[in-house]
Amino acid sequence: MKKRLLLLLISLTLVSCVTPAATKKPDTGTVAETVKTKEAVIPSTANEESSLNYILGYQAEMEGRWAEALKYYDEASKLAPASPYLKVQIGRILLRTGKVKTATEKIEEVINAYPDYLPALRLLGQLYNGQKKTVDAIRIYEKIAKIDPNDVEAQLLLGVLYASEKKYSESTEVLEKLLKNRPDNLMALYYLGSVYFDMKDMENA
Repeated sequence: MKKRLLLLLISLTLVSCVTPAATKKPDTGTVAETVKTKEAVIPSTANEESSLNYILGYQAEMEGRWAEALKYYDEASKLAPASPYLKVQIGRILLRTGKVKTATEKIEEVINAYPDYLPALRLLGQLYNGQKKTVDAIRIYEKIAKIDPNDVEAQLLLGVLYASEKKYSESTEVLEKLLKNRPDNLMALYYLGSVYFDMKDMENA
């Protein structure tokens, strides 16, 4: 009985992870509103066996047993093949263990099936950025910012990546827009000043 209750709780947890929320709480700042995102709702495919493998994988991950975590997540994904959440978990473990190419291919598969799935987009942006695939990373972060206007990290990274490609106009536009909504964001202020400095615009720097 206890095992079934545990599995039920796990299943509910997994369902909540598999089906993305329609809204995202804003980061602490001056804008205190919840913005509805355009992210697609993905149906749950969780079942008891996949949920059990998921929780075993999660426990292994928390304890740093990456090979075991990958094994359990992979088994859970096979039992619930339509779950993008489980594939993202696999991608995260692959990245953590240095298998960057395999992780990238895995997450690209998720995006092909679920183009607006934010957890996969965020991980893919990280993967592209880490591999210096700046143009691809920009494309991903542009999409994230469009789907979730409250994603401050995506906007910061987008501003920095634009600047690295010497797209200063796009960079300043993104960072100034962010600061308009989050005037207390020191990182955005710092990056904007750095961009103006690179542009030799000492008045704004």
